[in-house]
Amino acid sequence: PPDLLREDFSGSGMVSCGWVSSSTSRKSWAVDFDAEVHAWGTKHHLPKLSEDQRNRVFLVTCDVLQAQEHGVPLVDVIVGNNFSWQCWHEDEQLDAYLKGVRGGLRPGGMLV
Repeated sequence: PPDLLREDFSGSGMVSCGWVSSSTSRKSWAVDFDAEVHAWGTKHHLPKLSEDQRNRVFLVTCDVLQAQEHGVPLVDVIVGNNFSWQCWHEDEQLDAYLKGVRGGLRPGGMLV
């Protein structure tokens, strides 16, 4: 079963919090370039989790294109639900993101 999640364009990291709360084996990396939304998630979402669950959520403040350079490991699932990827108006930008996603997945992993 999938255990490792990368939440791209994570905003407050709500999906990551739900992921780790669904199984004790799950870890999640919430990636967003906006430190303010991560701070909001730290204040509003993380306190709802147990200490063990909080220790399995990693808020990574960087461009999603640089996630692995910031310590995010290969994962089983990458979600990009925020539609922030729509801000790229050049094919090359979207292509770079999708190639980065593919490179960020473990064998058998998937983009949602």
